[in-house]
Amino acid sequence: MSVNNNINPMDTLLGVRTPIVEQINSIKGIFALFTIDNVNDPIQDGVLGVLEYAIKTSYKNKEKKSANLYQKGIRLDIDNIVDSSDIAVDEFTTWWEVVDYLFDKGFINEAEHAQRYASPLISDIIAVVRSPEAASIYSFKTKTQETLVDFVIRKLTEASEAYPIITKPSTISSKARISYINLNDVSPANNPKQTAIMYLLARMVLVKDWMLFWGSLEPLLEDRYKKFYQRKIEADIGIPKVLIYDEFHRTGGIRSGGDRRPKFAWFVVLSTQKISDLNSAMSGLSSSAFILGGSSEEEQVQTKKYLD
Repeated sequence: MSVNNNINPMDTLLGVRTPIVEQINSIKGIFALFTIDNVNDPIQDGVLGVLEYAIKTSYKNKEKKSANLYQKGIRLDIDNIVDSSDIAVDEFTTWWEVVDYLFDKGFINEAEHAQRYASPLISDIIAVVRSPEAASIYSFKTKTQETLVDFVIRKLTEASEAYPIITKPSTISSKARISYINLNDVSPANNPKQTAIMYLLARMVLVKDWMLFWGSLEPLLEDRYKKFYQRKIEADIGIPKVLIYDEFHRTGGIRSGGDRRPKFAWFVVLSTQKISDLNSAMSGLSSSAFILGGSSEEEQVQTKKYLD
């Protein structure tokens, strides 16, 4: 991955206006990471509450109240389909309307691309946090003597400037049976926080549709999408999936999301040079460990402690 690849953390499954709980938690987790200086720092009290409020409000706004309007010239393949179709397009046509039309006509790939422009962005999160409604709910001061909303706005604005790849609609996705994302150019060894952010962004792209559970997904779907997901979930039952993190030690020990694996038949492989980066929660979930060597006596002691 390079700085020219964009990943919007707020992309959702095709047709889903409001994400499933697991995705909301993933989005909240990466935005919370933007608010701390080091990956293992505690998160400021109230931040998770502000973020959840802003995330849910942003999706609600983009569904109807402030839905993104369709613009020609962004995707020529989509424009060509729309121009040759019977859909009535005017200055009030939204990207969500285009998504639904493309899906109904069987243009699944194009519908997924169109949806990237319907989704909220980090700028929408900042706008919600800046709103009077948020300020009235979260008015207490932080350790920096800022109000909580001012603190979150500052941190998310700084993140937007530091990581411009998160500020625009996504340009990459994954549908292949075997996919990988090379993070070498955007994950410096001396910056665990940036590396952790890039690992989490890549994870969002690769496993977005790995956690499909009909009970939680069905209430979020319009009728037109229900059969599509019923077939998809049925086809995925029992198919094992493996997510591999290489050079995991460079992230400073972020949570891997491995606690979701038994329920959804997927497995996490963590490759690291430092056993200390694997916390007790990860060790408790481990089914296998392969030790290829200890770099020092101290590391050998840590390895023995991990395995005990």
